[in-house]
Order: sequence, then C-alpha cells, then structure tokens
Amino acid sequence: YTYAISRQGKDILYTISDGANTISKPILYCFGQGHVGQTYLFRHNDVLYETRVSYFQKLGQLDFTIGHRRSVPTSLDDALGRAIGGEEPQQCFGCHSTGAVNGNDLKLDQLRPGIECEACHGPGERHITAIKTKTTGRHIFNPGTLGTHELTQSFCGTCHTSFEQAML
Repeated sequence: YTYAISRQGKDILYTISDGANTISKPILYCFGQGHVGQTYLFRHNDVLYETRVSYFQKLGQLDFTIGHRRSVPTSLDDALGRAIGGEEPQQCFGCHSTGAVNGNDLKLDQLRPGIECEACHGPGERHITAIKTKTTGRHIFNPGTLGTHELTQSFCGTCHTSFEQAML
C-alpha cells in the first residue's frame, strides 16, 4: 500500500493505493501545526476517519499515525485509517479546536481552528464587554480557583492526557 497527501486545486487529498485500485478523499480537518506532526481527518461513505499515516516534522515525511496498527491491511478500505465514531469526534475536536463542541453536540459549522482563550475559559463576550466599558468582573472561568488535583485531573487533564492514556 502507498499513501500520499497532495494538493489538487484548492483541495488537499489523501490517497491510498494497493497498486491496482486507488481511493482519494479530500482532507477535511488537520490536527497539529506541523512543529511535531499533523494528523488528518476525512469522510468515506459518510463516516469520519483518522488517516492511517500522519506527517512528522522530524522525519520530514509520512509515517504511521500514533495508535494505528502497523500490520499489513487486509483491503484498501482497511488501509484508509481508523473510523471515528461514538463520542470520539467530540473529544478530538473539543481538544484540537475551539467552538466545535457544545455540550455533547458536535457543531463542525461553528469550528474555529486552533485553541483560543474560550477553549479553556469559556465564552468571552461578557468579559470583553466588561473590559471595554471598564466595569468590574472577569465574566470568564478562572482555572486558578481550582485546587491542584482538580486542576490537573478534571480540568487540564481533559485535553492534556499522558501518552499511556492516549494509547488506550
């Protein structure tokens, strides 16, 4: 199997081939700025997938995405990557973007790439208004009010997991 990521016009395509057949899908989302690596998401048959390969800066090339099997795929569909279902998309987008998750709902039309202040501090509209009008009150969540255990486990630990936790 061969894997490629290429640009075609304004689209970036993820292409997998077994030598006889090929599947190409537009990359819809990219997690990572590329300083360490980038992992990509695409849709196939109306299912969201994480690519089997990611780009790694140190290698300067594609290699297996962390957590993916390194065994030889059984089919071209198996070579695509890993289907993402259940609550996993909310977890992925909740940590790797801002605004895409509202409660338990995934709202990709509201996604803002990257991690903005609101990802940790909550909606900032009232906070900005208070600053502009020079009124008192922060009107945002202050994680400094949490105890050390609660901060690391319940708050920061929501996105910042250990390597072992990420590999479960």
